[in-house]
Amino acid sequence: MSDLLENVTKENMAKHEPPEIQYLKLKDRTLAYRHLQGASPTIVYVGGFLSSMNIHKAVIVEQFAKKRGLASVRYDQSSVGLSTGVKAEDATMETWTGDLVAILDNVAEGQPVLIVASSMGCIVSSYVAAVLRPEQVLGMILIGTMISVNVIKMFTCDCHQGPARHLYENVEIGRQRATPEQRKQHDATLKSGGTITFQTPYGKGCYSQQHITHSKQYSVTPDQVSNPKFDH
Repeated sequence: MSDLLENVTKENMAKHEPPEIQYLKLKDRTLAYRHLQGASPTIVYVGGFLSSMNIHKAVIVEQFAKKRGLASVRYDQSSVGLSTGVKAEDATMETWTGDLVAILDNVAEGQPVLIVASSMGCIVSSYVAAVLRPEQVLGMILIGTMISVNVIKMFTCDCHQGPARHLYENVEIGRQRATPEQRKQHDATLKSGGTITFQTPYGKGCYSQQHITHSKQYSVTPDQVSNPKFDH
């Protein structure tokens, strides 16, 4: 009989029996997650921008781990899904990086992990692997990676190619296609502390000067996350 790993259909998704939802309470927010018990290393799925832990890729990774007797974790990042305590306009790369560190420390309990990340989750995961938890992260699979796209360009819609484009092509005031007057209004909104909102396939997103400022330190290059251990 065909299963989820062979054929992603609504029927096979419905057959998958996930672990129960649990909640990790942090100082200022609560993260919802599903933790499949199993052998080490734990496979951790890190979603993209506005992507919840119910997305197909996250469920498929969990099914993969289940069939091989491995532990896995998938979670809703702050401001997404069932996680609470942080509003969308207040969630930054710093917040999401903190989410992953909290999951690694408290759910994976500091034990070795393999990370599977998608889109913006690749930035989060790469920074954590290269800077914050290099000894814990044994390896990564990055899907639709954005680590080669400058984070500042990502948040100002100034990237002309690559996987970041589809998330931001519907920005209300896209700098690349904007008129001089629209650019002026866009910059004035950010300067005054306002928020730019836009529509993505996963819902309404937003960014502000705070997002841009907090994101500068999280822009890593492929060289920073290259490591001989990832090749094994």
